[in-house]
Parts: sequence; structure tokens; C-alpha cells
Amino acid sequence: MVRTRNDPYPNRCWRSTASTGIKIGKTTNLNQDVVSNYVLHTLPDSTELLYYKYSILVRQYGMTRAEYDYWDLLKKNTESIGTLFDPLPSQLTGNVHCLSNIDELALGFVGVHSVTEKRIFIRRTQLPRDWPLSSGYEDCLTPIEVRNEPPAPSWGDFLENTFSSYSIIPVKEIIEGGSVTGYIVATPDCLDCRRRGTDVRPSFWQ
Repeated sequence: MVRTRNDPYPNRCWRSTASTGIKIGKTTNLNQDVVSNYVLHTLPDSTELLYYKYSILVRQYGMTRAEYDYWDLLKKNTESIGTLFDPLPSQLTGNVHCLSNIDELALGFVGVHSVTEKRIFIRRTQLPRDWPLSSGYEDCLTPIEVRNEPPAPSWGDFLENTFSSYSIIPVKEIIEGGSVTGYIVATPDCLDCRRRGTDVRPSFWQ
């Protein structure tokens, strides 16, 4: 990310996303009612999410057999379709019904759960030293210069032609012979991390 001493842009941002996958497990065939060594989430080795620190909030819900069967079928219908050997979609039957029209299809399952919650942090120092870390700003490390070189338009035309589209933003003046002859510039995505997240620190962040 391109930075200057008097940078008006934030130097740190956060981004949060909600999980869309269905993660379920059962202990009916186990000696103990404990789910152990379950893979919650996977990230590529070079993901930018691990560059500084990563956090994930895990909630575990205890479900009845009927509710488990509903979510298991939903998982198969939405995540296990696409190849010749995948099962065909099946009709979902939850415990939610349309009161105004009994023939109207309603999807969902309402249950009462026991909930266990834990927030996990993964810090950069916890990763192996040879981990291929990526910041997501690798393409922004080389400064880009734009100059009003001869045969030069008027300074006003130069500024209008260069910055009116907002595809690049001036970062620092280039001064030669006591006069401003151009700018070091960057794209908004390289200069302002709010394009990728928010500069409001989450309340849970440590």
C-alpha cells in the first residue's frame, strides 16, 4: 500500500464475512458426545487474511435428530450436486408451514438449542516462519509517476485529464526546479483500505 507521512487515509482496516457453508456432525456412533478435530474452515496458504491476524467466531448448536436430518439434507441438496455420481436433490420437509395456504411450500426448521460459543484468534507469530504471507497489496509496492511533460497542456487541463475519472489519486507531489511537475499516484484500491473493509475497529478485536 502506498503511504505518505501526511496520509489522510487509514492505515488499518477490518473486514468481516458471514459463513455460508453448512457444518454439521453427529456423535451417535461415538463413545463420547464430543465432536473432535472437526475442520471448521480452510484458507489458501497465501491468503491475505493471515497477514496480520485472523479471527473466527465459532458457535456450536446441539440439535435434535429431526433437525440434524433437515440440515444434512439441505447440505446435500446445496453442496453435493454437480457431478454424475452426486445424489439427486430431495424434497426438504422442515417444521415450518404456511398458515394461510397449506399447499404453499415453506422452508425452514425452528428448534431450541444449547449453544457453545468461542472466538478464535490466529496471529502471524503463530504461523511457521516460512509461511508464504500475502498482504493483498503486492501490486501496489512500485510507485507510479505521472508528469506534465512537454508538449504540456495547461496545468488545469493536466489535472483534469489525469484525475477527473478518479481511477488514480495523487499521493505526493513531484517537485523539480522548485515547481510541481507531476505526482506520485496510486489507485483507490491501493491507497484506501476502506475500499476492502472498514476502518472501524470491531469491539471484539484484541
